[in-house]
Amino acid sequence: MKSRLFFLLVSFAVFFSFGLHAQEVISYTNTSGNIEIGDRVALLEDSTNSMTVEKVFASNAFKQSTQEVPNFEMTASTIWVKLRVQNNTTNSRLALELPYPTVDSVSFYSLLPDGSYTVINSGEHIPYYERKVYKHQNYIFPLNINPGDTGIFFLKVYASEQLQLPLTLGTDKTISESLLNRDLIFGLYAGIILVMFFYNLFVFFTVRDRTYLYYVVYILFVGLTQACLQGYAARFFYPDSAYLANLMMVVAPVMVGVTALQFLKVFMSVKTYTPRLYWGIYFFLGVYGAILVMGFMGMYRQSAQIVQVNAGVASLFVVLVGTTIARKGYRPAKFFMIAWVIF
Repeated sequence: MKSRLFFLLVSFAVFFSFGLHAQEVISYTNTSGNIEIGDRVALLEDSTNSMTVEKVFASNAFKQSTQEVPNFEMTASTIWVKLRVQNNTTNSRLALELPYPTVDSVSFYSLLPDGSYTVINSGEHIPYYERKVYKHQNYIFPLNINPGDTGIFFLKVYASEQLQLPLTLGTDKTISESLLNRDLIFGLYAGIILVMFFYNLFVFFTVRDRTYLYYVVYILFVGLTQACLQGYAARFFYPDSAYLANLMMVVAPVMVGVTALQFLKVFMSVKTYTPRLYWGIYFFLGVYGAILVMGFMGMYRQSAQIVQVNAGVASLFVVLVGTTIARKGYRPAKFFMIAWVIF
């Protein structure tokens, strides 16, 4: 009896807080398409990572989102999302999608009329094939709202890498259609990457020029990095390993940087044309080595932060090297610079 009364009080506090802060009600009216709702939800950042569900439900600290895609960058906090959805259709099978597969942990809470709640846990730490309801690398949750009714839902999100919340609301059918289209587009991208990989691998074995070998490995890890970011790597290569899902988010981009610098060093004859800048390459390679060590030690957030900084500075360094060599009349440097700047 006391437990039931507590939940009723929490439920009252939640509904009261919505009215007090006038959070926007998300009205879903068109069953033929999805809508982006990132700027129509309320957000709460728990920097202590210790707030209980009951405290969050009754909290008045939620703030209305001002971004179409809420971006928390690299944060060690737990992020709570609160949304109030009104179903103005005849379809009761609505769904919420979070197409951000690199989230470590995401829990979805549905408030029930009696004040209790249901919860669905997901995230990288739950093996892909053990996920409930929807088995996809994106996080999809059912919103069981009868036509004409309004439902209140919460998301609890935590990530080791950069955290963004591109939230989408739709029906089972429209969400599934968007997933199929996304899979098709990435399939085309993967096909292009594989064609480039095998073609340049064939060229390497034909001419025996190690420049092509660096380029082949570079192409492989560029494709793998995108596969990691989009969740396809974890889905198809290591669906039962949360360890690899986190580790590869460090290894793949590091290897992109390492092979790009190695390709630059050989293709541009850096030691010959700019001997002083030549040693700068080894500085960035050393940083990448330290990042790999941190990744294998489980320091995913720290390594992800450093790899972004190192990659950014290294990209500018490549521009400096390329520009310097191009001015000295080395013709291949001009073509390299055009390709690099576009990339």
